[in-house]
Amino acid sequence: MAAAGDWELTWIRRSREGGDDFDAAKVPFGEALEAYELIVFAGSKELARHRLVAPSFTLTEAMRDGISGQTWRLQVAQINTSGLPGSPSYPDVSAL
Repeated sequence: MAAAGDWELTWIRRSREGGDDFDAAKVPFGEALEAYELIVFAGSKELARHRLVAPSFTLTEAMRDGISGQTWRLQVAQINTSGLPGSPSYPDVSAL
């Protein structure tokens, strides 16, 4: 649970195989381990890079203070079995 002032960010993971069962509660992951790389940018400058084991991240109030007044964005990619990130996704954070 995020502390007061922090934002808990979550996303829905992609399936790399067998994701066509729309009645399933969860699609198969298609990798040996679930892992993600999240990068936080302010403008074009990379502020932080995190390796995560779940589809969530807490963006603390202190982190946001460091990017106040700047255009910021997130980049999220699943990590494959070889340890390399796949195609990134860029969640819309404009409403945050």
